[in-house]
Amino acid sequence: MGRRFYLCLLWVVAAVLYSVLSFTNYKCNISSAYASDDSLPANSQDTDHILITTKSSSLSVDSCINVNTSLTDDLLKLPGVGPVLAERILKFRDENGPFKSIDELDKVKGIGSSKLERLRGRICF
Repeated sequence: MGRRFYLCLLWVVAAVLYSVLSFTNYKCNISSAYASDDSLPANSQDTDHILITTKSSSLSVDSCINVNTSLTDDLLKLPGVGPVLAERILKFRDENGPFKSIDELDKVKGIGSSKLERLRGRICF
C-alpha cells in the first residue's frame, strides 16, 4: 500500500477522533453551563469557554480554537498560521500527544515568541 493510502487513513482517523472529542466537549460544557455553581464539580468551574460543535468546524463563545482537537481548517483561522504551520502543529500533536499549555507550542518549528504572543487568548486546550 502506498503513502497516499496511509495519509488518507490518518485523516479519516483524525476526523473520527475530532468528531468524538468535539461532541464530548460540547456535551460536557453546555450541560455544565446551565447548572448552578453549587452543583458543579470543582474542576468544571475552571472552564472559561463553551465549545459549540457544527458540521464544518468547532467554534467557541470567546473565539478560542482548541489546538488539541482542531484540524487544519480551524488552525488556519489563527493569526500567523498558514497551511505549512498548521500541518506542523498537527504533526507535533500526533507525535507528542496533546498540548498541555500554550508554551508547548514554542516547540513547533515556525512558532517563536512573537507568534506565541499573538496566539495567546486565541487558543484553548
